[in-house]
Amino acid sequence: MAQWIQKARESMERRGTVGKFGRTTARKVARAKARGGVEKKRAVFAQNMKRLATKRKRKRQHLRSHHRTNSRTASRS
Repeated sequence: MAQWIQKARESMERRGTVGKFGRTTARKVARAKARGGVEKKRAVFAQNMKRLATKRKRKRQHLRSHHRTNSRTASRS
């Protein structure tokens, strides 16, 4: 995990704001961005974390599927 994410998490734990935004949906993010202020900051942060998590999951799935195909071809030889 990147260092800045750890620092952000620690800061949120100190302030008691972990999970304040709730589930990140497109509709909820759009509303919060329109309202502005603290809600907008939380929405943007939640959106970025969701994007990072999605990328990490896709990368993991790709590596797993790639490993499976390589192990199959190696066993045939």
